[in-house]
Amino acid sequence: MCKLFLGMSAKRFRIAFSFAGEKRDFVAKVASILAGHFGEDAILYDKYHEAEFARYDLGVYLPKLYSEQSDLIVPVLCPAYDRKRWTGWEWVHIYGLLTKEDGWRVMPCRFEHANADGLSPASGFIELGNKTPAQAAALILERLALNEGHPKDHYAKGKATPPQPAAKQQNPFQTAGALRHDHPTYLQRPADAEFENALQGPSRLISITGEYEIGKSSLMNQARRILQGYEFFGGGLASSNSHDEARFMHYFFKLFTRRFGAVADWDELDEHTRHCPSVLFLDDLGEVAAPGLGVLIPALVERLATPGPGLRAITTSPQKLRTMFADRKLGNPRYSRPWQNIVVGQLPSSEARRLLELLQPRARSLALARIQEIEATSQLRPKKLQCLCQLLYDAECNGFTDEALITLVQTEKSYCYE
Repeated sequence: MCKLFLGMSAKRFRIAFSFAGEKRDFVAKVASILAGHFGEDAILYDKYHEAEFARYDLGVYLPKLYSEQSDLIVPVLCPAYDRKRWTGWEWVHIYGLLTKEDGWRVMPCRFEHANADGLSPASGFIELGNKTPAQAAALILERLALNEGHPKDHYAKGKATPPQPAAKQQNPFQTAGALRHDHPTYLQRPADAEFENALQGPSRLISITGEYEIGKSSLMNQARRILQGYEFFGGGLASSNSHDEARFMHYFFKLFTRRFGAVADWDELDEHTRHCPSVLFLDDLGEVAAPGLGVLIPALVERLATPGPGLRAITTSPQKLRTMFADRKLGNPRYSRPWQNIVVGQLPSSEARRLLELLQPRARSLALARIQEIEATSQLRPKKLQCLCQLLYDAECNGFTDEALITLVQTEKSYCYE
């Protein structure tokens, strides 16, 4: 199929990208989808041609590839685009193509409503800030087809036995932030059972530790499902003047005003939470500066170390609390000893399979057939699997070929959130 498409053009590249380094992750995913249609050799994306581009005269050589050897040129603008040395130089030559004769070969795309020198306010752009890489790739394929006089879905469907786009539904996968306690793509691990046992026990101080992007915050949110009848508080402590103890504690007590009204001190908070069971979420506790931790942790331990009614606290951190506290001059074991620690590890294979089974039919079949490869690349980390699944889901909804879907599975960037 790639040779058939390539044979339709006398130029070397079907699509050529120009972009600033800040947007490399996004462009890499778009390029990998397009490479599934035409092959990497037909996409002007620097990582596909590293050996060729390691040359002393690249500043002369590259503009000729844009102007003479590319069917469709896609500048991906961002605020820094034309201020950077290389993209600024590339833009000078791309801008030279914006004539009646060649302007149709340039498809401006942008983030944050960025502009570039010389573009008229009447210029049209693809706004990428609210689009996935799969959606961006679909628009590029549509434009390429229209430029060549084909129906707009010519390349999205493919030539032989064209795949039909899956029914448009909301993408269930989530790549940013913690999952809600009732999210359909939440995945369980042994840590879930340990966490539930801890919450149903007497402990009022619980810490969740594990590597970055392993799902600590999502596990913490499961407390909302397990602890019925509790109030939940937390958020923003890392950015709350935690270098100033007084201001930090002022902000801390303000967390509870939504439910209890003004709270002046710990005694008032104890009185409120004794009658209204509550949970304090301390997500990414290590982001709080030492002065803030220095006043918060001793107070929490003093009041919550013993079983009883009232407030409970749950923290997340990539470090064990003992290590983190020692780094913040809270090395006395009495500050870390009362916390019941839950360690979050990688997913079991059965849960990774369950996530893949939520994909659309073609992507599901192709992904399950390559599940060992997916497990190895994702390292069974929830965030990486969510990223891949979100990309595959959108790609199938946009009618991409089986070959393009397989390319996504095989591309490491598909497992990374931008």
